[in-house]
This record gives sequence, structure tokens and C-alpha cells, in this order.
Amino acid sequence: MTRQAQLMMCGCAASGTDSNGLPVCVPHVGLLKLDDGRDAARVVDRHQPDLTGRMARCSYGAHADRDSSFDLPFFKYRPTYEMDEYYCGCFGWD
Repeated sequence: MTRQAQLMMCGCAASGTDSNGLPVCVPHVGLLKLDDGRDAARVVDRHQPDLTGRMARCSYGAHADRDSSFDLPFFKYRPTYEMDEYYCGCFGWD
């Protein structure tokens, strides 16, 4: 059974799971702390925004625009900007 990715407190969609199967934003683990000391990359945001009508653009400027979705690779929700971000694979995957 496939689960839809969830928005984490770091602002990104979970891109993996930890050893307990809990969602995690892999690129931000250990980098961003919440006021209470918890790792923002390991805490699911209680506010899961409606992405209907929003668009996302590759963060490397490839202009590969897509409908915003938590399932896009390395998706980052940017509520104060016109577009969200993700990675389209323009520089490869390795």
C-alpha cells in the first residue's frame, strides 16, 4: 500500500521514512530545529495545505512546471510564493 507523502515542519514533503517507518524529509534531517528542540524534518505538519490550483517549478530553473503535489520529488511547499518547488531530474538522479 502506497502512502501519499506528507508535509513536514521543515516545509518539504517527506522524501523517505526512518527505521520506524515514520515519514522524514531526508535532506533536512538534523538541520532545522523547532522551538521545542525537535527535528523539523521528522515532525509532520498538522496543517496539510490544499494544493489545488497551485503549480511547482523545478528548483534548478528547468521550467518543468507541474501541478503541485506532495508526491513530486523533493517537493517544497512555498505558501508565500507564486510557485512551489520540486526537482525534475534535470541533473540526474545519482
